[in-house]
Formats: sequence, C-alpha cells, structure tokens
Amino acid sequence: RLRVVCSSDEEEDEQQQQQLEDDDDIEVELQEPTLNLETVTLNSSNPNPNPNPSEPVQLEISDDDFIDVPENFSPPSPPPPPPPVLDQSFQSSSASRISSTNSSETSDCPISEFLRRLGLRLRREWFDSCIRGLESSIPGFAGFDVATKAKLCFEQFLFSDMNYAGSGVLPENVHDMHLVDLPGPFVLQVDEIINISCPLRGRYQNAPSGVKRCLKLSMTDGVQRVFGMEYRPIKDLEVLAPAGLKVF
Repeated sequence: RLRVVCSSDEEEDEQQQQQLEDDDDIEVELQEPTLNLETVTLNSSNPNPNPNPSEPVQLEISDDDFIDVPENFSPPSPPPPPPPVLDQSFQSSSASRISSTNSSETSDCPISEFLRRLGLRLRREWFDSCIRGLESSIPGFAGFDVATKAKLCFEQFLFSDMNYAGSGVLPENVHDMHLVDLPGPFVLQVDEIINISCPLRGRYQNAPSGVKRCLKLSMTDGVQRVFGMEYRPIKDLEVLAPAGLKVF
C-alpha cells in the first residue's frame, strides 16, 4: 500500500512513511485546506496485467468448444392445407339470403306489380305496414286507383332504408357477372360515395363534376351489394349526398 498525503501551502508540510503492503492496491488520500479527506482506492483483479496493452490478446480455443452437427436434417414440415374457397361460401350465403328474402316478398297485388315494373321490389312486412299507415293517415285511400296508391307507397319508400325495405331486384348471380349489360329498370339505394380520384384525406370532400372527378358508389337492392363508377360527369351526384339516396 502506497499512501501519499498532500496539504495546502498554508499548513505545515507533513510526510508519512511509505508502506508497501500490496502491489495491486493503491490508496491515495488528499487533504484539503478544509480538512476534508478523500480516499481513492484502485484495485486490480488481474494478477498478471499485460505490460503491452497495445498488443492483441491471444485467445486459446480448444476442440471441446466445437460441436459436431449431423448432416441428416429432419424433413421439412408439410405445407398447410389451402384455405377454403370463399366464392362457394359467399354464393351459398348469398343464395340462402336471396331465397329467404324472396319468401317474404310482397304478394301478387296490383300495387306491388306496378312497383315491380318501376324496378322496385319490397318486403312483405314493410309493404303491409306502409299500406296500413297510408289507409289510416289519408282519407279515402281505399278508393284511389292503383297508380295513385303505388305513387304514395313509392314516396314513403324514398324516406326508408332499403336494407330493411327492399327484397332484391338484381339477378341472383350478379356477383359472377362480368361485362354484362343488365336490362333495367332497377331501383337501388346509395349507401356510400367516395371520390377515388382524390388522395385518401380528400375522398369524402365535395368536388365539382368534371374530368378530374371519379365517384365510386356502394349500392344495394336490399339483398345484394354492387358498386358503380362515374365514368361520365353526373351533376346530381356528390360525395356529401343525403343518406339513403335512391337511384334508378
């Protein structure tokens, strides 16, 4: 142990005897003018330090550090089975929904036949409720002709949600058709309109009709959903159109 004592110039110089107890431990004590002592101890755990630190240290590697790996690997796991075909499930679910909706379609009455010629098919529950409401609210409704009754029923339909009122007017296999012209007329409800010619943040903002606008419409007949594209400017369409907009 090597002990060195330092004092300020104002105090008397004192020097203690050097005591060497351990070559690896060095203790240095500094005495400040305020008589505060600070001891620093340096310990060395390496009994044989490297005299030349710049030289690289050689690492000894024995054969025990290596592991023999067999060359016969286990066979790879078989690939996962292919996912089920969604088209068949979609067709079955769509067909079941269409069949259940057709069973609740309006009965063959003159008013429903008149509406079918306009491209509209209504559910039986909604149609019967509409007729009862018109009979109770409009005096002399029973004496009107078929065209007048159908017109009043159609006006009530314009303020309703076709997802609950419509019984399906599109062909059953419309999702399988490609480049097919469907003879109308069809009455559909627009549930969503977006402008796909704009960036994502501006797709739900109004834009004037023109060559720089292309609207995508999500429409339904109450059973199936189709999408329409605006390939020519339509002034009556806009992104912020009223909810439940009906198109023909």
